[in-house]
Amino acid sequence: MKILAAQHVKLGFIGLGNMGNRIVQRLLAHGYKLFVFDRNRTKAEALVPNGAVPVNDIVEHATQM
Repeated sequence: MKILAAQHVKLGFIGLGNMGNRIVQRLLAHGYKLFVFDRNRTKAEALVPNGAVPVNDIVEHATQM
């Protein structure tokens, strides 16, 4: 079985409301690279200091994966 270490995994996350924001914060704290999208761009940009990469739309989001 192949173990997936955080530094070798890219994740995408859509929706940064109350629950989504908390999930993303925990994943970033554990070293995962995250591409994030929310209809409200400021929610995605607020996570940049923590290491998230905001994308402009879900098409771009899918191509990053």
